[in-house]
Amino acid sequence: MNRIKNLRLENGLSLRELASELNISYSSLGKYERGEQEPSFETLEKISERFHVTADYLLGFSNVKNPKYVEIHKELGLTDTSIEIIKKNKENIAPGLNSFIQNPMFPELIELYTEYSMLGEISAEDLESMMQTSYGYDSFDLNNPLDLAARNLMDKFEKLPSTEAYKMYILNIFNKLLDNTTPPTD
Repeated sequence: MNRIKNLRLENGLSLRELASELNISYSSLGKYERGEQEPSFETLEKISERFHVTADYLLGFSNVKNPKYVEIHKELGLTDTSIEIIKKNKENIAPGLNSFIQNPMFPELIELYTEYSMLGEISAEDLESMMQTSYGYDSFDLNNPLDLAARNLMDKFEKLPSTEAYKMYILNIFNKLLDNTTPPTD
């Protein structure tokens, strides 16, 4: 039950202070913290209420501390920290976030990020093929300044470790998504 100890320390409480608040012996609390004894359901509820966390969090079944966020976490997989950031900045974030998510390129960005997160290594040839397919470049006209710039970019990608090149590719898609994002109309 290291989580109980962590919460106690985060809140600047001694073992005796918390035990007194919970109306339990400090030796029992110490045993809970060391994992030598399990708290009763009643005690678990008291600890949860004291620190405003879920019992599942205390027991290590979940990383969601705030009981208000359990359903959001189940539905969207957002962490307490992410939810807090969104709530704290909702006036500034909501319009842009809605617009960003509703952008037709958003699914492509998510797909790329998912691929990247599962990526070990990708060969430069595979990366070039992916990028050519994505951007519709079957060949480059080196007399065309845009094609020349694209070819130079591809050369740089080939010299990078493939995960770095993939990151740059994702950032490029992300930038295109931002460029094409307009405020929502609804």
